[in-house]
Amino acid sequence: MKRSHKSIIVILAIIIWVILYIYPRTFKHTYENVQVYENGNKVKKIDVKLDGKVYKDRFVWQRLKFSEVLYGKVTIENKEYYLFPIDLYEFPDEDGNHTDNDIYSSMLSANKNDGGKYEYYFDVTHDKSKLYISSTSFQITNPSSNTATNSKEFVYPVESDEDYQNIKNRMNH
Repeated sequence: MKRSHKSIIVILAIIIWVILYIYPRTFKHTYENVQVYENGNKVKKIDVKLDGKVYKDRFVWQRLKFSEVLYGKVTIENKEYYLFPIDLYEFPDEDGNHTDNDIYSSMLSANKNDGGKYEYYFDVTHDKSKLYISSTSFQITNPSSNTATNSKEFVYPVESDEDYQNIKNRMNH
């Protein structure tokens, strides 16, 4: 009889661990004084609100762990956008390693249904310290100089042009 009690306790412990492991984590943050750039020029500072949950996604054999994706919504200038995650583990880096570089990446759409038009790329670090949002549509006006028009970027934190470039380089994958 003692053996069956131990087995039941072990099974219950495993079930509780699985439920806690799979249960999504809350991921909320308000970014104040996010620098807005239009066509590479500083325009203004705004607040961006993130309200999401981190879910376990697929098992990554190369890392022997589950990848994580961020679902939820982002409010930019009083307009809500829905997050449609991109699993960065799908794409190996230049060395062939599968990693997410401690970044949650998504596409943003004002339409809650997946068939909507994506308006922005969204990247945020796992520790919520850096945020980078860029428009998905822009035009190259001069191919030799790569001059873009109609581009919009939201960057946090930015105190200097060097911060802007560092965050932009960190988030581009």
